[in-house]
Amino acid sequence: MRLVTDIGKLLDILVENHSDDVSSMKKALKILSLSPIYYGISRQDADAWRRAFNSNKRLFKNKICDERQDLRFLTIETMALQIENNGQSSITIIDDGCHPGDRDDNAWLTIDDYIPPKTQIEWEQTCFLDKLFHGYNTWPKIVKYSINKRERYSRNNMPEQAAILYNRFMDRNFVKRLTQFMILDDEGDNDEITLDKTRFAMFKGLFRNFGLAFIDNFMEQVYVLIHEKMKEKQKGSHRVAAEIVAGMIRGSKCWTLEMLDELWEHLTTFLNEVCINLSSNTFLYWGSCFKYTMENKDPRRMYRPIQFLRALINNQTSVNTLNEVSRWYLIQQLDIFEWRIPSIWYSINEHVKKQLDHPFKVVRDRMVIILSLSLRFDLTLFHGKPTRQPSIDQSIDEIRERLHQTIETYEKTSLVNMSDQLIEINSEVRQMLNFIETGRDVEFVANQYD
Repeated sequence: MRLVTDIGKLLDILVENHSDDVSSMKKALKILSLSPIYYGISRQDADAWRRAFNSNKRLFKNKICDERQDLRFLTIETMALQIENNGQSSITIIDDGCHPGDRDDNAWLTIDDYIPPKTQIEWEQTCFLDKLFHGYNTWPKIVKYSINKRERYSRNNMPEQAAILYNRFMDRNFVKRLTQFMILDDEGDNDEITLDKTRFAMFKGLFRNFGLAFIDNFMEQVYVLIHEKMKEKQKGSHRVAAEIVAGMIRGSKCWTLEMLDELWEHLTTFLNEVCINLSSNTFLYWGSCFKYTMENKDPRRMYRPIQFLRALINNQTSVNTLNEVSRWYLIQQLDIFEWRIPSIWYSINEHVKKQLDHPFKVVRDRMVIILSLSLRFDLTLFHGKPTRQPSIDQSIDEIRERLHQTIETYEKTSLVNMSDQLIEINSEVRQMLNFIETGRDVEFVANQYD
C-alpha cells in the first residue's frame, strides 16, 4: 500500500508542477515501470508495460490531471491492480525447496553429454524443452512438450492452395526472380542491420510445410547471392541469403533425421564458404541468421548449428583481421542458450584465455566480450551453487598469474631491436604489451561481477 501512496504523491507533484510537460510524465512512467524489476518481473515485462502506458499517454494524462480526486484515485488503483496481477510484492518469500542453478535433476537439459539419437523413433520421443527458464529455478507441476513429428505436404497429397505455392517454388526462374526482387526491396533500407522477420517467417513456413522440396532451388540461389560482385547489392544479397538459411534451419526442427542430415550436408559446405567471405558489410546479417535460428530453442534440438559454431572456435584459418573478428561475432550468438551449454562455455573460456595476447586489438576486444559471456552464469544463488559453469575466480586468478609473470618478464627484456639504424619493438615485447593491455580490460570485466 505504501507503494501506491508514493505513486500517488509523485503523480500529484508532477501534475502540480509539470501538467503540460509530456516528457516529464514519460520519465515518471519510466521510473514506475522499473520498480517491478526488483519484485521478480523481468525488464522486458516492465518495458512492455511502460510502452503500453505511453501508447495511451493522452488518456492517462487527462485522468491524472483532472481536478477531481476520484479520477486520480481510480487511475492509481488501476496501476496498483496491474502491479498486483504481475505478482509484485514487497516481501520476498524464499522457498526452501527451490534450488536455482545447476542441479542433478536439470543436467539432462544441457548439451553436455548429449548423444544425438540414431533412430527416428528416438528422435521423435526425445523431450525437448525450448524455454530456457524450465528447470533452472524449480520444476512446474506439469511440463508439456510436443513430439518431434509433423505432417508435411507431399507432391500427391496437398490442398489446392498449397499446390499453387508448390508449383511456384518448384520453378527455378520464379525463385531467382523472387530473390532478386527482395534485394531491390532492400535498397531503401541500407542502414538496416537486422533481418526481415516477415520474410524469415515466410521461408520458415515454406520449409516446415514442404520439407526438402525446394532445397535445391534455394541452395542454388544463396550461392549466387553470397558471390554478388556489385558492391551496391552485396549487403542486400547477403541479407536475403541469411533470411533464407535462417528459415531453412528453423523450419526443419521437426524434420526426420534423414532429412536433417541431407540439409546439413548442404549447409555445412555453404556456411564454411560464408565464413571465409565475411566482411564488415555482411557479418551482422549472418549473426542475426544464427540468432533467429536458435532463439527460444532447446540446445539439444539445435546441436547441429551449435557444433558448426563450436568448430569456428578452434578454426585458426583466417583471411584477415576483420574476418576473424566476424567469426567471433558469430560464436557470440551462442549466448542465446545461456546456462544450457556449459561445455561450450568451457571450450570458449579456455581458448580465449590462450589468445589474450593476439596481435590485433579489435580481435582481443571481441575476445574479452566472449570471455565475459562465458562467465556470467557463475552465480552465487540462495540454496544453489553453480557446478557446471566456468569459474570467474579461477579464470581471473589464472589471468592475473600470467599477467604478473608477463610484467616481470617485460621488465627484464630488451624493448627494441636495432639493426642497420632501424629500430623496432621486440616481437616478444609487443606480445607482452598486448596481453598486459587485454589483462587490464579483463580486470575491469571482473570488477563488474564483484
